[in-house]
Amino acid sequence: MDIRTPILHVFRKRALSGYEIVRLLRDTAPKILAAGEGMIYPALRRLEHQKLVRAEWRLSAKGKKRRYYSLTPKGRRCGGLAD
Repeated sequence: MDIRTPILHVFRKRALSGYEIVRLLRDTAPKILAAGEGMIYPALRRLEHQKLVRAEWRLSAKGKKRRYYSLTPKGRRCGGLAD
């Protein structure tokens, strides 16, 4: 199953950490995670290399360093989310 489109769609409104992405997919598309939650991180790296998402390190609300992902303009177009 191609997980690129569901991942791109979870970024519609804001940047998200990997944990938040997994949680949203678990709630909205549990079949995507049937192969395991760990598959999300390699998929995010592929999307980053394809320049569909960008990642940056930020502090979470709890003060922990987290990698946050957001859509690039190319990712918005690819995911059918262009304004």
